[in-house]
Amino acid sequence: MGTRDMLPLLGTETADVTFEALWWWGRLTRWDVACRLAPLVGSANVEGVLRDVRLETIVEVCRWDLDLAQYLARAWDGDPQSLTSTIKDQAAVPPLADPHDGGRRQAETTWPHADVAHLWDLGHLELWQNEHSPSPHALAALPAAIEHSVWAAQSRVLLPWIETKRQLLVRALIQRFGEAQVNTAADRSGQDQSPIEVGRLFSVVRALPTHNDAVWRDASRQLKSARNRLAHLQILNLTEQARLADSCGGLF
Repeated sequence: MGTRDMLPLLGTETADVTFEALWWWGRLTRWDVACRLAPLVGSANVEGVLRDVRLETIVEVCRWDLDLAQYLARAWDGDPQSLTSTIKDQAAVPPLADPHDGGRRQAETTWPHADVAHLWDLGHLELWQNEHSPSPHALAALPAAIEHSVWAAQSRVLLPWIETKRQLLVRALIQRFGEAQVNTAADRSGQDQSPIEVGRLFSVVRALPTHNDAVWRDASRQLKSARNRLAHLQILNLTEQARLADSCGGLF
């Protein structure tokens, strides 16, 4: 067994049948990183969907960089607005001049191409999901790249969660007012079995006599707002995430 310093000198072929060069290249998956981080994020004072969003955001941003991922799991407060500065605080690897270097062609999945092996050797580049992936420290210099990663993580967690809460709210309305009255409020016939999507649901809640049901009215408002923000590639800050989670706490 040798170090990463030896591997670039060994090449990909050898006549020695007793030796096999195995590159640490593309060895980690999202599942690997998430499993490693779950106990660390779980020890923070955060629960439920907020915990899921924080974990997914760290995985999406850090990808293969376990050192940075574990640092963020302990040091980051979960607010997207402080994420870039927290990454820069760790800054173990200086950023690339061009963080997309090596990412413009098909990646080799067994070992890095010769022209990017030096980047891999310096810890600047890895294989992630079968694509060249620069160090997240390099992306920290590009606010738009970090913001897009945060949006991708939030969408992956929150959009299915919003759909689940939408279904619970529709079910609660039907139980209280009956399906016919809910259909009337939604301006649809009884034969229309299409879902009452979040935007229309906001109007349905207000068309029904729900003035004394602040939970339903607040939940429908927050669900609509969060869904619209994510649909327009906008992220939710930590306060907005907490408000969304709190508003839906009474739906079950």
